[in-house]
Amino acid sequence: MKNILSLLVLCAILSSCEDEYKNPNRCVEVPCPSSFSAKVNGKSFLPETQSVCDGTSASYYPEGDKNVEAGFLTLRGTDCPDFLRLGMWFASIYDTGTFSVSDTSNYIYWRDSTITGELYDNPIAGQIKLTHLQARGYDHPDKKWGRVKGTFWATLLNELGDTVYITDGKFDLSLKTFSSK
Repeated sequence: MKNILSLLVLCAILSSCEDEYKNPNRCVEVPCPSSFSAKVNGKSFLPETQSVCDGTSASYYPEGDKNVEAGFLTLRGTDCPDFLRLGMWFASIYDTGTFSVSDTSNYIYWRDSTITGELYDNPIAGQIKLTHLQARGYDHPDKKWGRVKGTFWATLLNELGDTVYITDGKFDLSLKTFSSK
C-alpha cells in the first residue's frame, strides 16, 4: 500500500512539472533576461538590461495605489555611459492592445544628455503596442513579478521645436507589479 501511495505522489509531481514545462511563459533562466531597444534618428539605442544606473525597468499598478491610478504602466531604458534615456508611462492599461502616445493621459520622452541635454517630450505621433501583459507569476520565483512585451514608435518635439524620431522600438521586460493588497 505504501508503494502505491508513493507512486501516486511521484506521478502527481511529474504531472505538475510537465504542465509547467508546457507553459508558454516558462523561462529557463530565473529571472528571465530582459531586452529593450529602438532607433533614435536612425541610430541604435540599446541600454544594458542590468546596470548600476537602472538599465531597463518596467512597473505596473493593476489596482492602483494611494498616489497612483489603477492600470498605471511605466517602461524605461537608460544607457549610462552616455546618459541616454527613453521612457514612457501609460494610464488605464489593463490588457494588451495598441495605445496612442499622444493621448493626454500617456507620456513618452527622450533625453540625450551627451549633446544638448534637451528633453523631447511633446509627441506629434506614435504608439505602443502591448503584445503580452502578465501582472504576476511569469519569471520570478516569488510569483510577484510579471512580464510585458511589445513594440513602439514615436515622433517627439522639444521646447525649441526640434524633432526626434524613435522607430523600431521593442521591449521584453520583467514587470515589477505593485499591489495595494
